[in-house]
Amino acid sequence: MEIKDFIAKLNKRITSKKGEKNQIQVLINNKEFMKKLLDYSGNDIDVICTYLGDIMIYYALSNDSKLDYTIEELLSKRAEIGLFSIDEIKEKGFFTHSCNGNIIEMIRKNGLGSDLNFNEELYSSVSRLEQKLNTTGTYTKQQSGNKDEVYFTSAGATSFGYACNFAPERLFLGILRQEYDNSIPVRVGESKKDYYRKVIYQKFGENLTDDIMKDIEIVIDGYFSDSNYIVSFPVDEVISSDNIYFEIVGENKKINLDDHIRVNCEFGKFFTSRTGSNSNTNNMDNLVMINTIIPPEKLKFLSVPDRYDLLQLIALNKGLKQGEKIDYFTCDRVEEKSMQESETQIEEDITDKKEEDKKNKLFSYISKIINIAKGFGKKTDIKRLPEASQNIKEEPSDKLNFKNELLESLRVSSEELAEKAESKQTEIMPIKHHKKDGPSLDD
Repeated sequence: MEIKDFIAKLNKRITSKKGEKNQIQVLINNKEFMKKLLDYSGNDIDVICTYLGDIMIYYALSNDSKLDYTIEELLSKRAEIGLFSIDEIKEKGFFTHSCNGNIIEMIRKNGLGSDLNFNEELYSSVSRLEQKLNTTGTYTKQQSGNKDEVYFTSAGATSFGYACNFAPERLFLGILRQEYDNSIPVRVGESKKDYYRKVIYQKFGENLTDDIMKDIEIVIDGYFSDSNYIVSFPVDEVISSDNIYFEIVGENKKINLDDHIRVNCEFGKFFTSRTGSNSNTNNMDNLVMINTIIPPEKLKFLSVPDRYDLLQLIALNKGLKQGEKIDYFTCDRVEEKSMQESETQIEEDITDKKEEDKKNKLFSYISKIINIAKGFGKKTDIKRLPEASQNIKEEPSDKLNFKNELLESLRVSSEELAEKAESKQTEIMPIKHHKKDGPSLDD
């Protein structure tokens, strides 16, 4: 599969409906533009989200209809435009809500913030899986069960960051959360549903039951059957609302949005210009509205590729073939070990296991000597150690020398013997066998 084929497949899902195509939607759906964006960003997802956010802001504020710009030209034009006063923000500014496509038709019908958009079955399945995996309470956003609770942010890079990586956050920071250094690689051509099903299955391991699998299928079908969306709405639709909150460390603090903007958005800081760990702190990315509905006619919809879609595009852009793997976080190719490398690894593991067994036997022998020494009287007769004497001839020379040394020391006091034996044990314990390509069984 090539990039153009994947984008053609992707466009069947992300083409904006009801004739709402705008400049940024046209660009996202364009295979040449996306190829240039991948190259210009260095195939970095955070950078891609940042650039798309800037391009979205440019077209929203400029009303420019021209599309044949280079990426560099578009970013340069974005730098020249902005909202630099509170009045401009109120007049032309807009907020966004990034969401999964499973509720988009309900939002189009009922408006943003309606409790009619709440999917009870999906919420219940996610809650049960959280309880089974012991993740309930580890991430509080969207776990309150408030059917009319909507998180939103000022438009820009953060809009795409949320839509691409965390739609919804509760899912991707909960039951689908993966550790940076222990994630499942993405295989080129693998379906999104198959991949995330594999992620959840791995978490449950042998604890999978029919009931759990049923909930997993509800979650997979519910969240991975459509594109993710960025839903935008004007600032003046919510600026006078009495039900706006700012989330701080899991707690919602009620705010006056007008005052909040005045305090945090001087000098053109209203729009977010970066995402990920480099996100700018304008305090506009954790806003919550409750019991507030934005009517459908005030909303604009932008369908976007999510992280998995971008990973597939990046893999193809890097030249990976069907079936090859890419790291979920770093976007780097995951090399498959050759047969020779695998055999070498197995041989090294076997060698390490033999060394480990040899060392454990030696520890066991020393422990016996220590216990015997502590239990003897002032002087010890070597003849009282028949087992040790009989086993000497069966041991390798290096171990034989060590045993002879210990046996010779038995002619001293039991206290001195115990001290010497413990000293020998301490000398051996730090011994480890390190390999260049990875940790041994001792690590």
